[in-house]
Amino acid sequence: MIVTLLMPSFSDALYFIVDTDPKNLVHIESGRRSSGLFYFGGSILSIFNSLLVIILMMMYREGDSNIRKILNLSAIGILALCIFISGRLGVFFMLSVLMISLFLPYKFSYINKKLLILSSALFLLFLIVVISTYGDNISVLINWAFEFFQDTDKLINFFSDSNYSRMFIFPKDILFGDGVYGRHSNIASVDSDLGFIQIIYYSGLSGLILFFLALVLLYLSVVMSGSKRIYKFMFYICLLAFIIGNLKDIYLFTSQGVTQLLMLLYCVAIKSDHKLMVNYEKNRDQCKF
Repeated sequence: MIVTLLMPSFSDALYFIVDTDPKNLVHIESGRRSSGLFYFGGSILSIFNSLLVIILMMMYREGDSNIRKILNLSAIGILALCIFISGRLGVFFMLSVLMISLFLPYKFSYINKKLLILSSALFLLFLIVVISTYGDNISVLINWAFEFFQDTDKLINFFSDSNYSRMFIFPKDILFGDGVYGRHSNIASVDSDLGFIQIIYYSGLSGLILFFLALVLLYLSVVMSGSKRIYKFMFYICLLAFIIGNLKDIYLFTSQGVTQLLMLLYCVAIKSDHKLMVNYEKNRDQCKF
């Protein structure tokens, strides 16, 4: 992702071999963002990268070998930089989660405070080196990525401006929808990026209720499972990102990874619960003799 912005020749060679969305090429030419090997990135890819950063931080252990710690920190740094390149929603989500974790006890966040401070310091140092070395080449990206931090009024006005508010459109049949889903140029489509609006347009409020009901059932099944709390927390954070993301983009049935990661973490939590139950039954049977 980073190299495609810094080296146009590499970008041309890569996307001559790897298929990508035409919008991605426009973003790379403008110097604003890159999706790397993903077909299309945007806010969905930025959320995906932010979730990977958070999960890696939760998996960090003081007892890990030095090599594993170095690999962990390197992955966190690279993914954190990729968040800024792919989209700003992931930046806000990651910073929000990490800032809250900084003031929470470890048992409620599973993020090591020393790791959080160390990785933040290393990332800032790496960011300074990149900006000082390639500042002219990525000036457009820097201004775009930190736009809301430089002018907080733009952040406040973002959700009230015409570009965002015009996406709140509704079907003729508000209860069951019009059966139209997605954004396409050559077939009937919905002129809105918002995932919840897409669901309403396709299946109405009844479909939206079923969508939330499915998420609630997933949540309750993980809550009531006997899996380790860290796996539950990973699932909760991913579920929260999935819900927030649909206020900005289409996260349902997409191939950018967030939906797949949500289902993967759900399976990990349930599988962990199954292993604990098997061990419990095994120990109980041994106690009988």
